[in-house]
Parts: sequence; structure tokens; C-alpha cells
Amino acid sequence: MMFVLLTRYTTADRDEAVLEAHRNWLFPKYEDGTFIFSGGFGSFVEGPEGELSALALLQAESYEEAKALVDSEPFFVNGNCTQDLLPFTARVRASGLDAIFGDDLIVVTPATTAS
Repeated sequence: MMFVLLTRYTTADRDEAVLEAHRNWLFPKYEDGTFIFSGGFGSFVEGPEGELSALALLQAESYEEAKALVDSEPFFVNGNCTQDLLPFTARVRASGLDAIFGDDLIVVTPATTAS
């Protein structure tokens, strides 16, 4: 199953240690094929619940598995954000996604398993 994760940062505090923990948590999820893409909207806290700040597309066997996974994300664990996890079904996609997103994205190649 696929899921969309919407994140709202509730604090402007961008602790470098938590950011590094976030990266260390996130990149292996790309390597194992769980996360498909993620990125930010470029805005941070305004208002009591925060602005919509980031979006991710991920895969899991069930909603419960996806929820347990995203609940372990360091910004969430440290109380820096709230999250909405929504089931998602892709119906149409563009061809040439590499050309659309450009060369300035970090690309994490999924690990392959030996047969």
C-alpha cells in the first residue's frame, strides 16, 4: 500500500542534532524502498498548529506498519511536528520523472538483495 505523509512543524527550532538524526532515519528508508519521495513546502511555523511544511510518499504493508514507521521519525519523536498519514492510490503518473525533478535532488538508490 502507498501512503502520503503530511507534516506540520510546530516549532521553528531546527536543532542540528535532530536534523542529522532525521537524515540518518530517512535515507535507509529510501535504500530499502519504503520511501519514494519527500520534500518541503518552504514554510515553517505560523499559528498554533503550524503550517503544512513537508510531504512524503511511502510504501508499507498496512496502515499500522506505516504509522509505526512515521511515529519513529526524530522530529515527531522530539515533539517538533505533527503528522497526517493518508492512504494513497496512484492512478496516473508522468513519464520522465528524472527530467521533471532535475539534477539537484538527492537520489538514494534502493539496495539490491543477492539472489
